Amino acid sequence: MVVTLVSYLLASRLWSLGSSLGIALSVFLGQLVIGWSNDLIDFASDLSSGRSEKPLVSGLINAGTLRRTTWITTITAIVVNLLGPLGIQGGSTHLFGVACGVSYNFYFKRTLFSWLPYAIAFAALPASIVIATNHTPPLWLLACGSLLGIAAHFTNVVEDIDSDRSEGIRGLSQVLGEGLSRVAAVVALMVVALILGEQTQTFWVWIISAIGAGVVLVGSKRLVFPSLMVLALLDVATMVMAVR
Repeated sequence: MVVTLVSYLLASRLWSLGSSLGIALSVFLGQLVIGWSNDLIDFASDLSSGRSEKPLVSGLINAGTLRRTTWITTITAIVVNLLGPLGIQGGSTHLFGVACGVSYNFYFKRTLFSWLPYAIAFAALPASIVIATNHTPPLWLLACGSLLGIAAHFTNVVEDIDSDRSEGIRGLSQVLGEGLSRVAAVVALMVVALILGEQTQTFWVWIISAIGAGVVLVGSKRLVFPSLMVLALLDVATMVMAVR
């Protein structure tokens, strides 16, 4: 939902209300494909870890139903992205980002390149919205998206590092450990603050980033990722000021 809201905020700067909502729908469908495929792939490990908050583990839905729903949603996402406001070029760019998210679920999360799909997908999202307007995305926008993706990767894994290691998952976060993963996320966030501060000539982005970085660095495991998402929303709001 946060990623969907981010897409709407960016789109609203360049598109009408109806088109912005259409773009948000395109992104939302892509997020469902990534999230549901992740639950299907991780079902066995989630079950062994007793993650009862997952619908598959709790029995609220069975794997067969979710698998069929995921395939239907995938097809719908392709159609909506390519035929909706994003068009062929923008829609293809966004679908490439979705494919990166799915590839993380299938393969990259277990490698030292676990950060790479996040970096590409989070850059592809704003890029797709700008490309759809027949403009070239500015490098600073791509850099901010990519760095936020890297920060999201490191913070998303923090809570599950111990269980991931016990299951033999050796992504970069699991290799670095909790402490260094937090540090890596903070470094990425501060570089984003540096770029946004330069683009918008605003000082408050540094204050917000410093507070968010502090929570990411020393906050509880459960607070790290939600804090990053809140900070990402504030960063995107700042991006919107600089996008023309």
